[in-house]
Amino acid sequence: MSKRNRTRSQRSSEEVPTRNEPWINKRTGLWVVGIVGLALGIYTGWQFYPAIGFWKALLWGVGSAAAIWLVYGLSYLVNVTVRR
Repeated sequence: MSKRNRTRSQRSSEEVPTRNEPWINKRTGLWVVGIVGLALGIYTGWQFYPAIGFWKALLWGVGSAAAIWLVYGLSYLVNVTVRR
C-alpha cells in the first residue's frame, strides 16, 4: 500500500460530524444576535434622530432590535420543531 493510500484510509476512519448537530452552539448564537440587535437598534435610532426627534427615534431603534430577536426566535422555533 502506498503512502498516499494510507493517509486517505486514515482520514476516512476519523469521525465525521453528523448533520443533526448545530454549526454553532446556542450561547454563541445568542451573543451574536444580541450584538447585531443592539448595533441595528443604535444605528436605526441614530439615522432617525435628526428627522423625527429623540423619543420616536428611540422607539424605532427598539423596534428594529426587537425585529431581529423575533426573526431569531421564529427560526429557532422552526428548527426545534423540525428536528424532533
